[in-house]
Amino acid sequence: MERVQFLRSCSGIHVDEGRRYFALPAGYGSAALDRAKLEVDFGLRVTANIVESGGLSGLQSRTLGVVTQQKDVSTNNPGEVWELGVDLDREVIRSLSGVPVDQEFARRLHGSDSLAVHRELTVNQLAPFCLELFRQHRDVAYRDKFPFIDHVRAVKGPTQIAALDAALNDKLANRSTEGVSIFLPMNEASSGYELSCERGSTQVFGASLDEVYVAMDRFALAGPDSVRSVHISPLDESGQAVDPRPLYEYLTFEGVVSGESYVFSAGRWYKVNPSFLGRVADRLQQIEIVDLQHILPNMEDQENEGAYNARVANNPELCLFDRENFRQGLPAHSQIEVCDLLHRDGTFICIKKYRGSKELSHLFSQASVSARLFAEHEPYRQFTADAIGDRWPIPFDIREPHRPSLRFVLVIVCEPGRTVPDGLPFFSRANLLFHAREITRLGFRFGLARIVQDPAPQNQPAARRRRRVAA
Repeated sequence: MERVQFLRSCSGIHVDEGRRYFALPAGYGSAALDRAKLEVDFGLRVTANIVESGGLSGLQSRTLGVVTQQKDVSTNNPGEVWELGVDLDREVIRSLSGVPVDQEFARRLHGSDSLAVHRELTVNQLAPFCLELFRQHRDVAYRDKFPFIDHVRAVKGPTQIAALDAALNDKLANRSTEGVSIFLPMNEASSGYELSCERGSTQVFGASLDEVYVAMDRFALAGPDSVRSVHISPLDESGQAVDPRPLYEYLTFEGVVSGESYVFSAGRWYKVNPSFLGRVADRLQQIEIVDLQHILPNMEDQENEGAYNARVANNPELCLFDRENFRQGLPAHSQIEVCDLLHRDGTFICIKKYRGSKELSHLFSQASVSARLFAEHEPYRQFTADAIGDRWPIPFDIREPHRPSLRFVLVIVCEPGRTVPDGLPFFSRANLLFHAREITRLGFRFGLARIVQDPAPQNQPAARRRRRVAA
């Protein structure tokens, strides 16, 4: 009993076991805990070690990247993780629930950072039971049953985050481009960006890390806080800076710090298993890279997608579908674009200018939703055929289309020098894999293409190029 204290102020019980402390809060007692001192994934690992792979009754997950979706799934018939509809290439498992084989240990477990245990215990049994939970947490047997748990984990400890931020600052201080990228939003109406700090501001037109480094050199920014002290703002049509955000939010990083692999994206650090990074890279190699230069020229400086699609649709081989929305049979206010351009050979082309992970997510979803509707909804195929009209023979049978003869190609518009898909953020690459699988599972072919947006000419007005320092 000396190791167990009842805490009225925290509405719970505190178990002191040597150098380990266990809190069993009740009611609002958890609000009194310092979460920075909690063991990350304690309950998740305990549950994964005790529950069998076919004994999962629920989970919580979150998709990776800027555009996040949270999922909370439960079932009354325990089963495997794949039966719960989880895509392990792009979702981080945040908690697991399940039924242990040994019902004497617990009737049910639910684990994330904390652990919920359904079991009857006396006060004298609390301390040894907590030690057993700690032993289960230290065990790595879960890796044979649930290897995905170690794929990607968010870094939560302030001390560890500070160390990782310091490593990123070192990269910036040395003006390194190895593993470091910047993904600024390509604003249609923007004439560039403003980089600002306490020492002044300067304007740049491009969205490359090299240009940011040049601007930072002007202010001699290389200190440990530069990654958070520098702000970047898109410029509106009048040249005014709008929506300033820290440089920190736009940086991405992939690399090894202190012997471990990490990814930094959208302002958050993630620890990544190297084997998982390799698996994603290997699967990306299986995606067909399509050369469409014979029908899709470069996008002109400051040209948007709508103007570009209308221009290239003058090619008699292409049919313009941009802004041609299908609504029949869809929920109220819902509408779907078949694609942006359709080639007479049955290639559905979806085009998006790269402005960040959010826009890429929209592009990927547009293609997979359209592919599913095309496969399952005859009115959608009829709508597509009607839009083609008598331009050229319809490249599919409206009633029974031969799917392997049709292809969905995602086209990403980016600046010169950026490669696709290797030059995309890690989480966007994982998301791309998911949608590529969705489309190919429907029987269609899938491809990826890149076109370049021409850089601004050197003789354009100064407002469109890198501007002087405004002190």
